[in-house]
Amino acid sequence: MIDGSPASEVLLGRPRTIRGDDWFVQLPLAISQRNHRPPFPRINRTVGLGIDTRLPIELPVADPSVLFHPGVWGFFLDADVGLAWLWWSRVLGLFAVWLLVFRAIARGGTGLAAIGASILVFSPFFQFWSFNAAANATSAGAVFLAARALMRAERRRELAAAALGLALSATWFALAVYPPYQITLAYLDLALVVGYFLDHRAHVADPALWRSRLTASIAATALAGLAVAAFAFHEREPIRMLAGTYYPGQRLVTSELQTVPRLLLANLGAPLWVQDWTPVRNICEMAGGWLAAPAPIVLEFWRGIRSRRWDWLGVAVCLYWLVIVVYMTTDVLHGLAQLTLLSRVPHQRATIGLVLADAILVVRFLAAAPPARARERGLAITLGVAWALALWAASFPLRRELPEARPLALLGFATLNGAIACALLCSHRRHLGAALLAVASFVTTIWFNPLVRGGTDWLTDNELSRRISKIDAETPGGSTWAVFGDGRIANLFRILDVRSINGALVMPQVELWSRIDPRGGYRWVYNRYAHVSLEPSSDPNPTFVLGLPDAFRVSIDPSSQAFRDLGVTHVLNTDQLSDGAEAWAGFEYLGSVGRLSLFRVPSPPWRDQGAELAAPPPDRALIASSSARSCASRGPPSASPCSSAAAASAGRPRIR
Repeated sequence: MIDGSPASEVLLGRPRTIRGDDWFVQLPLAISQRNHRPPFPRINRTVGLGIDTRLPIELPVADPSVLFHPGVWGFFLDADVGLAWLWWSRVLGLFAVWLLVFRAIARGGTGLAAIGASILVFSPFFQFWSFNAAANATSAGAVFLAARALMRAERRRELAAAALGLALSATWFALAVYPPYQITLAYLDLALVVGYFLDHRAHVADPALWRSRLTASIAATALAGLAVAAFAFHEREPIRMLAGTYYPGQRLVTSELQTVPRLLLANLGAPLWVQDWTPVRNICEMAGGWLAAPAPIVLEFWRGIRSRRWDWLGVAVCLYWLVIVVYMTTDVLHGLAQLTLLSRVPHQRATIGLVLADAILVVRFLAAAPPARARERGLAITLGVAWALALWAASFPLRRELPEARPLALLGFATLNGAIACALLCSHRRHLGAALLAVASFVTTIWFNPLVRGGTDWLTDNELSRRISKIDAETPGGSTWAVFGDGRIANLFRILDVRSINGALVMPQVELWSRIDPRGGYRWVYNRYAHVSLEPSSDPNPTFVLGLPDAFRVSIDPSSQAFRDLGVTHVLNTDQLSDGAEAWAGFEYLGSVGRLSLFRVPSPPWRDQGAELAAPPPDRALIASSSARSCASRGPPSASPCSSAAAASAGRPRIR
């Protein structure tokens, strides 16, 4: 993006621009924490007027809460170590914890457990989201392992260790803050614990031990609750700010329902043949998993009805699987969603639960159920063929949505799924079907994430970064930058320990934007987690335009008083939105790097005011003032008293 140079650090694959959550949100902020002076602060002054770095992104912070964010520990050693640690702790952590979960579910079958963990690691959901949900899934697995250990413990020392493990893992789960995943996975943990309890109730409810186990469970819950409550109390102002935002604080389910064919995109090999995902969104949003549980579910329920013997863990997870599918594809559970907090889970975000539950059911079936007997062989083959036909039928709607779909290719993938189902149900080699599933996931996803080395030194050593750092060092009190055009480049400044007012603002900058919107008419636009871009305008009145729930654009005249009020000392402009030299008349031109031009804001009469406005406020004063100035309205602009007042004022542009 900076100079068009080749990405020499890439060893295999290619960079994925779609992964903006990584390369222009989390990674610049994580590296900024290391380069900040002082390093690893709680309040990072380089983003807008400053942000609290403990929410909502996992970042390295010199604070006890970082103990529950193991993915960022490497940044305390080195920036490159931090990148490697962040990536591989997600991959290997997910594999290791779920290896243990599957081993418990498979009753000691390590080989089958390793295949199950591989299915997860190479699933499209985790690969195409570049493992940004790994912390939630890994901590959820740890919670189940600790709860299982507590139900199995017999000695006081074992009970104490299990209770401590449950408290720590539950705190880890709670502080991996992303409610849509947390709500979904909390119910999965509940299904696993209830199912395990029912399967082992005679042992767990042993009269000699159940009181000790209950006491240990209560103690673990209380300890985790105290830890989370302490964090919530310490972070009460940022939490209040985020809760009052239009995004994500007041977000309810507004996403479209998923269709059954879309849930089966991985089974039909879509990641291998789709080049343009725009008809159905993008490859990340459409990422799921190779679903293989339906055929085993039907066979197991048929067996249960005949024998009246049930695998309760399998039944509990199966019910969870069915609820997730119904929730994602229909409105049947709309009323229940309000009571269960599922209303806070956009339909596609529930995919994480579906992927994990499907893998659990496959591993459990292979471990606990025998292969189809001679009298069941016909039913098993019928189920495999029916599964293949169902996938073939689901491919017809996809052909209408995705023009690249080819009937023969879809028929081939449907047939492959039928073969995998038959192997799961009939084969006496217990791991064959699961191994085929793992290989299919591997082939579907291994090409997506590039393998790289190093890279962080270049971020500070390139020509643009050197010029910015030099200008900042020569500016009394430090510089404050606004980036016009491609707002993503604004995230480079925080890596250099230089302030920029736009880019990825992961905490709302209400105090900043209120300077140019004193009546709060646009508060509904900027009071949110957002990616912010700027464009020059000839209108003296700034305009805020919401593009996406997490992105808005500010149109502002660089020569206006409003722009002066932002306290900007320097401007970086791309060539994408430049109207020529008119927008920058009177600005001091400082040179260019490729398509990027640098300017100094004119000193008189701006200098004194700009320096004053650019100065960072005290940490707690920043948080308190942003919260105290909250507008009474939380509704859309048509219902907002602030917007009405703004519309009534003379000369204000209409809200677009």
